Amino acid sequence: IAARFEPWDLVLDSDGAALAAWQVSVACEGGAAVSLVGIEGGTPAVFHEPPDYDPEAHRSRRIVLANFSLADAAELPTEPFRATTLHLQVEGSMPDLSVRIDAAAGPDGRPIPVHAELRRRATP
Repeated sequence: IAARFEPWDLVLDSDGAALAAWQVSVACEGGAAVSLVGIEGGTPAVFHEPPDYDPEAHRSRRIVLANFSLADAAELPTEPFRATTLHLQVEGSMPDLSVRIDAAAGPDGRPIPVHAELRRRATP
């Protein structure tokens, strides 16, 4: 099976709390061979720059991403938003991706609960 390229959006939802920092781990289960080939920044201006990622984790079929903003609380996202887009090269079946929140904090640095979801973006 030929390799294909798929964009996956990471959507974060802090349930109304201002989100200033986040870290997630994305794992790939199953038989698909997945390689990370690109990372885009998010839709709110405070997370426009692509997040940092851990290249060591990628070698073990995980993607660890993190981003933060020092913006005023009024500028931080409080509703669901696209935090980043992962561009993946996939060989084989549909990848079974899971995402876990490792850390999330508000502008005061205190932890806040956040929900994460990966959404495969439709491609032409």
